[in-house]
Amino acid sequence: MVALALTERFAPNDTAGKPIEGRTFVYDAELLAPGDRNANWLRRPTPTSLAAVFPRRAMLEHKDGKAAIRCDVTVEGYLDRCEVRSETPEGYGFGQAALLLSSQFAMTPKIRNGKPVVGDVVIPIDWTGLATADVRPGRSVIRDPVWSVAPTSAAVDAVYPSAAAAIPAGQAALRCRLDAEGRLYRCQVTSESPPSKGFGAAASKLAPSFVAAVRPGEPAPKDLLVEIPFRFRNPTAPDNNRLTDVKWVQTLSEAGANQLYPQVAKGEGVSAGMGQVDCVATADGSLADCGVAKEEPAGKGFGQAALEAAKLMKMNPWTHTGDPVEGRQISIPIRFKLDASEPPAEEVRP
Repeated sequence: MVALALTERFAPNDTAGKPIEGRTFVYDAELLAPGDRNANWLRRPTPTSLAAVFPRRAMLEHKDGKAAIRCDVTVEGYLDRCEVRSETPEGYGFGQAALLLSSQFAMTPKIRNGKPVVGDVVIPIDWTGLATADVRPGRSVIRDPVWSVAPTSAAVDAVYPSAAAAIPAGQAALRCRLDAEGRLYRCQVTSESPPSKGFGAAASKLAPSFVAAVRPGEPAPKDLLVEIPFRFRNPTAPDNNRLTDVKWVQTLSEAGANQLYPQVAKGEGVSAGMGQVDCVATADGSLADCGVAKEEPAGKGFGQAALEAAKLMKMNPWTHTGDPVEGRQISIPIRFKLDASEPPAEEVRP
């Protein structure tokens, strides 16, 4: 039997600024084996970085703010799958500003049994005092825009810094302006990790390969900046990363799904089903080399319907975490539901 006594102190308010006194909450304590550790900080955004993403509306109205985001920490120390947990005050953009900062964090990964594993972290960010500081309202910064063209996997591998040959990975972030054709200019390196290994310069070399999706004839966006994260993996190391969290820019509409509904299932009165396909993403975000991985119920045509649906789907060619999608595998479950207004198939008689 192990007796454990813990003494902990908590902030009097939660991340939303509300008092915790009198509230019940669950606290998990995990005992670490020798050599194990939780994710920890390598780099945090500077006060200048905080000011650079301060929401324009909040600055104009002299509103301070806070936000908290929850992220996975990958085995490489990257932040992934970040989402806003809270923001105060709501509606001023502090949550989105916190997401913009996520590419500037660097952490050591969580270690269990002597090996890095995926962990998670909740990050509170506080802009208190900046609303009344001598800071001019900045340009609006967008994160994860839709790209019509993005660097290929080969292009990313080609600029991996020679100074980083002995390390497995690195990351960087650029902040650029957009011209009327969606191209980047006046790019600045906002972060790189580890420093002085050339990852910022590598990201700058890739900037001309990006073209944002803009409508022909639209005027150039004014006061608009775009934040672009980059993940670099040593080309000599195996890369088995699959796509799990992508931004779809073209998907199957409800009407389109109804048109692809299998005739066999319709004729047998099956009102819903699912087909899962495994595909490889191409440089422009479309899908290739798709195969049926699963269908439910089996033998009713939902696998083939999912293959047809995959031909119409397209993802953003650059992920919000800083990777090209080209050449990466993805599993896509596609669900079909028969429109209730669709008349049942007539029985064919000889």
